[in-house]
Amino acid sequence: MSGREIGWIVYLAGLPFAHFFSHRLDIWHVQTALAQAGLAGMFALSLSRSERPIVRNLPLSCLVLWVCWQTLFIWQTSLPGSQHYPTGLLMPWLHVMCLPLFYLAAVTQWTPRVLEELFRWLARGATVLFGYGLLQMANLDQFYRHVEWNLGDPLIGTIGNTSHFGIHLALLLPIVLWQPRWYWKLLAAGMVGMIALTKSAVGFGGALIVVGWWCLRFRQRLIWLPVSLGLLGGVFAWNHPAYRSPEGRLEVWRLNWEDYASPSLERHQSKPTITGFGLGYTLARAQAAPLGSPLKLWKHVHNALLQILMELGVIGLGIVLWGLAAYWTRWWRVRSHPLAWVCGSLFLIFMISSNFHFVDHLWVLASLGLIGYCGVYVLPEGTIV
Repeated sequence: MSGREIGWIVYLAGLPFAHFFSHRLDIWHVQTALAQAGLAGMFALSLSRSERPIVRNLPLSCLVLWVCWQTLFIWQTSLPGSQHYPTGLLMPWLHVMCLPLFYLAAVTQWTPRVLEELFRWLARGATVLFGYGLLQMANLDQFYRHVEWNLGDPLIGTIGNTSHFGIHLALLLPIVLWQPRWYWKLLAAGMVGMIALTKSAVGFGGALIVVGWWCLRFRQRLIWLPVSLGLLGGVFAWNHPAYRSPEGRLEVWRLNWEDYASPSLERHQSKPTITGFGLGYTLARAQAAPLGSPLKLWKHVHNALLQILMELGVIGLGIVLWGLAAYWTRWWRVRSHPLAWVCGSLFLIFMISSNFHFVDHLWVLASLGLIGYCGVYVLPEGTIV
């Protein structure tokens, strides 16, 4: 194993445990700091020596171009009226620019063998997370018991939130199921049970999709298992309305849509529905919202496509949808590779959960989505198992 491979493993498999090594910031900011510092290092290595050529990705290049053009336009046009630059644009712009940096670093350094080794270590990390979850269930948690946003449920993993921990386990589930030994299947069963205990409807639904797809692909005689669990989960959700609209998401989505699509109250001025309000708009609007407004506490829309539409406009959303179509087209061409199912499952669960939570804004969860995304562009086309 080369030093570069070790670097990727330490970076991505160690990311969920960042808070154990620093308590100066809250959990998410520590994980973000480590993620961006690690990305800077791995991208710098890709510039010094590349194992592979860059894989062409036209939608991603167009997204980078549009985000930069839009941000520069807002940056320059806001100066005459306010007499200062909108520095609040810099942080969301940096987060978006991490996507092409991660892509370039991954596709120029990863090989299928590197990806396979990375999955092994992520599965080992999932074992540690599952064990730590058991400690939390027994009220033996030493490090996360007093997380400020913990509402009394001890099962919060190393991400500090019950629902996000359920999604975290669901994202790791295909990596665990892919491992060849029988005891990994026992771990996967335990993870599904723990996901159910987190009461995360999105996490449990994602787990059912992963298990169902795995059964269809590898164990067709067990397909009754996810079907039965899905029916039971559907009956439970039907009798508990909170699971159909947890924490009022439908209402918040409606308010965001009205904010985006309703006509401007100012005469002779229209809203930038085509070009978008700009990165960071939903955060700035939440900060400016009056007390008592439902939008005051919602710094994220909890729906990635709607937030992209609001901040990057119809143009930005069109580019993103084009990129998703290009990804699944690429996946179809490499689907016979043994690792394709893992990458596709990772990205599918990431796509689904991003439209109910803000997992695309949390590095621990987003990094798994990025692995699934970039991994497909690493696999050679036309591979036969």
